[in-house]
Amino acid sequence: RHPSQNPALFHQHLSGNEQISASGNSLADVLSRNSSVFVKQYSPGMLASASFRGTGAAHTALIWNGFNLQSSMNGQTDLSLVPAMLFGSFTLQQGASPAAWGSGAIGGTVYLNESHDNGILFLQENGSFDQRTTALRARFGNEKLVLSIGAFRNRAENDFEYRNTAQANHPIVQQKNSAIAAEGLLMDASIKTGKHHWLKLAAWLQKTDREIPPIMSIPHASAQQKDATSRLAATWKLDIKKSEFIVRSAWLSEQIHFVDSLFEIDSDNRSESFVQEAEWLYRPFENSFLQMGVNNTFSKADSPGFNHETKEMSRQSVFAIWQSRFWKNRLIVRPALRKEWTYGMNAPLVPSFSTSFKLVKWLNLHAQIAKTYRIPTLNDLYWVPGGNPELQPEQGTSAETGISAEKQNKRWFLQARLDAFRNYINNWILWVPGNSFWTPHNIQSVDSKGFSWNSEVRLKLRNVEFQALSTAQLVHSAPLKATANSPFVEGRQLMYVPRYTCLLYTSDAADE
Repeated sequence: RHPSQNPALFHQHLSGNEQISASGNSLADVLSRNSSVFVKQYSPGMLASASFRGTGAAHTALIWNGFNLQSSMNGQTDLSLVPAMLFGSFTLQQGASPAAWGSGAIGGTVYLNESHDNGILFLQENGSFDQRTTALRARFGNEKLVLSIGAFRNRAENDFEYRNTAQANHPIVQQKNSAIAAEGLLMDASIKTGKHHWLKLAAWLQKTDREIPPIMSIPHASAQQKDATSRLAATWKLDIKKSEFIVRSAWLSEQIHFVDSLFEIDSDNRSESFVQEAEWLYRPFENSFLQMGVNNTFSKADSPGFNHETKEMSRQSVFAIWQSRFWKNRLIVRPALRKEWTYGMNAPLVPSFSTSFKLVKWLNLHAQIAKTYRIPTLNDLYWVPGGNPELQPEQGTSAETGISAEKQNKRWFLQARLDAFRNYINNWILWVPGNSFWTPHNIQSVDSKGFSWNSEVRLKLRNVEFQALSTAQLVHSAPLKATANSPFVEGRQLMYVPRYTCLLYTSDAADE
């Protein structure tokens, strides 16, 4: 399901050649430097999570080869562990898409796109504080066979100096226990197995070793975290006349091993997810299509937080999407529907309706309304102490409308879009402190509303092209109702959700 199919939502495409391939950064760095998405990052190379339009980290879907990579244990994805170099580009989709991607796709979606350019790209970066990055990406293929491979290795000591204002006399000290080491491999193979069908195999293997630096008031630390992921995926596609049949399957494995000798902590957390999905795409007319499918996701995890017991969750869902164009393609409508079944929980039926209308050749109106939901994670339900098996799924409504303009000629290109949005989430799941430990509750309703602006200008003068990108967001995200368990105040902005974000990026390049 390509993101461009949704006519109402804003999509920002970050080109691999300009923003990613020339950099050894992570996905967290790319988002924070090129979009209005707020990325909360604790320090270079450490845990990073995204917040779209005032929602939480567990409300952002990360899509790889048609699979949602949100963790079954905590519902999040650490964006600092996604190396930008391995992918050809990224696509940001602002807005809710639960009918397409299921639980958690409330604030926005990030798509990891493979490169479609044959060739070899090599990167070597050397920087301060013993930072070393080596990466290689290669792709070769024809109509019958396409092979691609990407590999990277990154090392950094991060032993920089800083003024410690938490200690007496504010001394200048050197950062300790902050080194990072990571390496990974991404492989894809697309094989045309017949006249009308093809098979794609993909593997993404990665491991990271991170030292966790101390807080400023504590001079010593020995905490260390090792992350290891193994992701295998297979997709088979059959294209016959007006129909496409797609069957995909994936095995997603994650390990987080945290050790702190000072506090005698040794926590090895492992989780696995098995995903099977079948789709049917039917195009009865040139300007219409119907997409229907079924999904089965089985997840299990083992952790000291579960008293070393294996916890499991099985989810099944069906979905349908219809899209049509009318009035010489001036009007696009896209109704969609999804229903999920999870043992012990009543997941809601989530319909959505998206539309786009072309006022004139260069001006469009967009709108969407959708129900949203998020299933509690395994940690929410079973963590000891604190897990709450009585949690209910988050439910809400997302609505937005916007106007976009696009004009160009041989010398210049202008694209701009203004959106107004509102997300209402009931039964928001939040971990709050108790008498002796934290526990999650469905404690409040949150209303997140605001405006977003995105524009791009390109101007070509002789053999030089100038480019300017601007993006800004104004968001008010606050509880509507605060119970006795809530740490928040009604009407007050949520923590870690900035009210204003803005970015201006300019560049120039000479034609080859």
